Amino acid sequence: MLTPELTKIELELRAYILATILLQGTGPGLEAMMAAIKDPSQARVRAGLRSLERKKWIVRQPNSKEILAAYPLSIKPTEHAVTLSAGYHVFAVCAIDALGVPLTFSQDAQIHSLCKSCHSDIAIEISEGEIKRRQPEGLRVLYTPLKTSTCPVSYHCPTISFFCSSAHINEGFLNTPAQPVNVFLTLAQAFQLARHIFGAQPVEAMGDQPFDGRTAQLLLGLAFPPGNKRER
Repeated sequence: MLTPELTKIELELRAYILATILLQGTGPGLEAMMAAIKDPSQARVRAGLRSLERKKWIVRQPNSKEILAAYPLSIKPTEHAVTLSAGYHVFAVCAIDALGVPLTFSQDAQIHSLCKSCHSDIAIEISEGEIKRRQPEGLRVLYTPLKTSTCPVSYHCPTISFFCSSAHINEGFLNTPAQPVNVFLTLAQAFQLARHIFGAQPVEAMGDQPFDGRTAQLLLGLAFPPGNKRER
C-alpha cells in the first residue's frame, strides 16, 4: 500500500471520495466528483480515478467501476470499526488502515475490532496522534506485505488483522504459499507503519487545513451532523 506521490487532481479526488464516505457512507458518482474538483472533463476525472486505483489508494468494482474502498476507509462494513472524536463512525479495510484513520482525519479515535483467532474484543484509543489505551495489553498485528498484483481487498487486506496476543497467532497465517513473508508486529510497530503509509500522503481538504470532519463538510458543501449511518 506504499504508493507514489499523488498529482493535484488525484489529491482532490481522494479528498472528495474520503469526505463522501465519511459523511454519507457511500462513494461519490462521476458527475459529483467532476463538480467537486471543478473539472468538466470526464476523461481527466476517469484518468485520475484509474491512477488512484493503480497506486492502490482506491478499490473499484471491476465492471461497474463503483468505488468499494478509499484507503483507509471501507464502504462495506468490516470487523474494524472506528469512531472519530467528531462523532463519525466508519469502517477500515484492515488493522493497519484502522490505525491510519485518525491520522488521515487529524482526529482522536476509538478503534473496536476482533481477534482474528478467538474473536474476542479489541479496543484501542488514539489521542493527539498517540496510542493512549489498548485492550488487551499484549495485542499484536499480522501484516502481509503486498508482493503480488492480487486485489488488496479480496486477498491482501483481510489477512492484516489484530490478534489479542502472540499466543493466538496461527502458524497457518505465518506461512502460506502465496504470502511467505507475513510479519507479526507489536501495536507500536503497526502504528509506526500506519504513520509511514498515511503520513506520506496527508489529506488536505481546503488549502493547508487539516482534513477533519468540519473541512469535510465544507468540501461537500454540506452541514450534516455526525450520524450513525456507519455504526457497527
